[in-house]
Amino acid sequence: MKIPLTKKVEGFTVKEKSVSQLVSEMGKTGYQGRKLAEAVDLWETMVKEDDLVIVLGLAGSMSTAGQWTLVNWLIKNRFVDVIVSTGANVSEDIVDAMGLGYWQATQTVNDEELLEADINRYYDVYGIETDYRQMEELLTEFLLTLKADYPYSSMEILHLLGKWLSKKKIQSITATAAENGVPIFSPAMLDSAYGEAVLMAKNEGHNLIVDQVKEFDQFVSIGEKTKDTAVIYVGGGVPKDFTQLLAISISPKTM
Repeated sequence: MKIPLTKKVEGFTVKEKSVSQLVSEMGKTGYQGRKLAEAVDLWETMVKEDDLVIVLGLAGSMSTAGQWTLVNWLIKNRFVDVIVSTGANVSEDIVDAMGLGYWQATQTVNDEELLEADINRYYDVYGIETDYRQMEELLTEFLLTLKADYPYSSMEILHLLGKWLSKKKIQSITATAAENGVPIFSPAMLDSAYGEAVLMAKNEGHNLIVDQVKEFDQFVSIGEKTKDTAVIYVGGGVPKDFTQLLAISISPKTM
């Protein structure tokens, strides 16, 4: 067997340079530096493709770690066309966007002491419980503007929320997405602050219906309207599993 020796590993010089130049030079190295450069090249190819929908899958709770502003940047520059996210990422960012925020912390602190101090911990990030409640109350205020007993998909709810928050100058992920025509799906949105907000609205006599069958239909129908799709995953879980449904590419209503 002849072993191909076509591309030599090249080190790079440490000096002042752009991030793009650094990543490009890392593509000539090995291990994760090379993989990062390959990922950037692939994403650039995606953006340049015609009739290609780029889906971004977001798992976990990245917004508490300050990553939600990066998602906004991707949306504004149209490096993504559709987002599939946990409810956490598109609710906990609102705390920061409201001007409240999160704090760097340690994961080794005693959780009982945090409970007494009314502090939430997201691994190595702290959040104030009363700030979180303000966000929940804001979401409840929004939900009360929706039609009662009407079946909404998560995409419809998050689009309307984005328009509502945009008017309030709260530049969350949903607001930025609504302004730029990027739909957001959250197939497990009730596993977050949205679940509590729905219950709070219900306690005020306002019954909200989240229709996941309608959501499924809306999402897979995207495959009918484009030549091809590409996906970028940050983590796995429900967003990844849901996004894989695009491989079906046929809406149930046409089957």
